[in-house]
Amino acid sequence: MTAPRLAVRSYPTNSSHAAGRIVALALIVDGEIGPAEAQTLEKLEATKRLGLTPEQWDEVVHDLCADLLGPARLQDEGCIPAELLEGMLDELDNVALRRLVLRLSSAVVHADKRIDEGESLVLVAAMERWGFLPDDPALLEPMMDVLRTSSESVEERLPPSDSRVRGRHLS
Repeated sequence: MTAPRLAVRSYPTNSSHAAGRIVALALIVDGEIGPAEAQTLEKLEATKRLGLTPEQWDEVVHDLCADLLGPARLQDEGCIPAELLEGMLDELDNVALRRLVLRLSSAVVHADKRIDEGESLVLVAAMERWGFLPDDPALLEPMMDVLRTSSESVEERLPPSDSRVRGRHLS
């Protein structure tokens, strides 16, 4: 008898849902959504930046949870199987979108001031799979200036639009 194939639903390449799922994974991989994490996403206007409505974001998070609790099943130690994570990461091939997702994910992971093993796994896997250098401070810095400065709008503090990042691949 063959083992069941691990799978999660697929999204179109570079879609808002595919990008949102990676951020959602960074949000839930430690088993809880803390108030600091939720506030960070709100302050960074993450759903808007990903091109999702609040309802679509809720759907992405719900579907990810259903996939991970259903046929995909997290491994006993609570880690997502590498083949599932790689499949999700492969749904993004736009460099600017990958950078945005990594920065939002990093902000979520750092929001509660502790980094869980699963959270670290998601960030490191994304950087490795996407060919980013781990010493790029623009990727690892979790947009904390935005969170520290409440008097300025989020859009004024976030990095330049995709047009400045386009074509700058770090591999």
